[in-house]
Amino acid sequence: MKGYTALIKKPLTKNEVRQAVVITLSTGYVDAVILSRKMGIGFGKADQLAKLMYSAGIIVDSTMRGTVVILKGEPQALNAAYRQLRKVQK
Repeated sequence: MKGYTALIKKPLTKNEVRQAVVITLSTGYVDAVILSRKMGIGFGKADQLAKLMYSAGIIVDSTMRGTVVILKGEPQALNAAYRQLRKVQK
């Protein structure tokens, strides 16, 4: 996946990534609609944040049981998300 700016034309910020990770860890699952409502952003950007967390290995998309959070610790999840964000911004 090359970059997370295809639909929104603005790059994701570290603050947005941090908010999305905190919301995901507090709710136990991730959904673009929930991220959109809780963060006050558009659906496209929320979807891109969910894809970033999936590619960082924070969540696993399981169709039978919904989305499963793998990294439960906030520091570990934030570090993984920030590494993935830096990787795609290069």
